[in-house]
Parts: sequence; C-alpha cells; structure tokens
Amino acid sequence: MISGATVGIGLVAMVVLPVPFLRSIGYGGILVPLVSVAAVLTLLPVLLAKGGARLDWPRRRPRGARLTAQGRRAFSVRSTRASA
Repeated sequence: MISGATVGIGLVAMVVLPVPFLRSIGYGGILVPLVSVAAVLTLLPVLLAKGGARLDWPRRRPRGARLTAQGRRAFSVRSTRASA
C-alpha cells in the first residue's frame, strides 16, 4: 500500500509539469497504482477469507519424498546443500 502511494505521488509530479505529453502520461499512470491499491485493500482479504484454513495448513511431504527411485537424494537437494 505504501509503495502504491509512493508511485502515485511520483506520478502526480508529472501532472504538474507544463508539458502536455508528460501530463497525459501522469494522468494515465496515476490510475495504475490507484487500481492496484484498491484491489489489494478489497479483493485480497476476500480471497484470503475464501481460502480459509487451506492456506494455513502446513504442507508436509511424506518421509523420504526427496529421495529418488535409486535411494539417492534428488539433484536439486544435493546442489542446494552443496552451495549453502
């Protein structure tokens, strides 16, 4: 929300410029953060409420799910651990 307001304030600066081309870009650009902040404040809580407990449920893999068919660890797990 704060980032949307920051972008909006920056684009308002384009509106006060006397150049008509930049002014029209400023008017159009102000709509984007305005709509996105409005969607975050209204639509996101509804989607989170609809998701309910499914969003809070921890996702646990079955024991040994990271092992390949040969019993070795998957390449992604080995490479991650090697780089860390």
